[in-house]
Amino acid sequence: MDSRFFSKFFKQLLGVSILILSQSTFLHAQKLSLGVKGGPLALWSAYGDKDDRQEFDSKPKLGYSVSGIIGFPLKKKYACIFEGGYSQRGRKVIFNNGFSQNNATYRFTDFSLLLQRSFSFNLSKNIVADWYFSIGPQISYWLNGDGVVGSVDNEGQAYTIVFDEAFTGLIDNKMYLNDVNRWLFGLNFGLGMQAPLGGARKLNVELRFISGHTYFGERNSASYSWQNFEDNLRSNEKILSLTAAYVINVDLKDRKQGRSTKDKEVKRKPVKKRKR
Repeated sequence: MDSRFFSKFFKQLLGVSILILSQSTFLHAQKLSLGVKGGPLALWSAYGDKDDRQEFDSKPKLGYSVSGIIGFPLKKKYACIFEGGYSQRGRKVIFNNGFSQNNATYRFTDFSLLLQRSFSFNLSKNIVADWYFSIGPQISYWLNGDGVVGSVDNEGQAYTIVFDEAFTGLIDNKMYLNDVNRWLFGLNFGLGMQAPLGGARKLNVELRFISGHTYFGERNSASYSWQNFEDNLRSNEKILSLTAAYVINVDLKDRKQGRSTKDKEVKRKPVKKRKR
């Protein structure tokens, strides 16, 4: 699907979310949650055209992601979650009737905007936890990449990705990518659980599926010095991730009140007179 559509959709959803946040009670209570998360992921390329699917066979590719989290509670157990971080993903594609493969590793910076709905349950007799589901758009920027291309029976030839440069025709171990989409848009679907760790600390475990909706490029976007190499970037990615997050709930209002009280105590503290 057209990346411009998802760019417009993401901007509109971001505007609506900010509007909701500005009208919600969290701005008055000044509550938020901060955290870090990370974990492994598995992904595969999905070709939109039948002919491409017959010619290219996508295999699972492993990677990982790390990110920071800022969450704002809304009414009725809803929350708005912003995530930003880094991920290592890629493609593993078999072609040439099963004789050749391209095992590529791509690196991205990622941003997500999620609407989360929680439901409380008793994890044990005295411990109340939450399970939740979340949905929202993700946008990724393609930073760089490398890979190995060759026969499936040997190690192949390593290469480094170069964006928007003319193919020289020389054997320089570079993959020249032109007319590619470095901004990739997708949609997140998450299911997770949040358990208390004591005080304001929480542990989140989430299983998430990300459906990519932007093609990496076109059928002829990749050029390499090997004459027998044929790649096809007219595919998007489907990602399954499992992450763990350490989260701390913060109430800025309470902190400000605490500092104000301490300041007053210092001002009111009588000054002892020195004895002569």
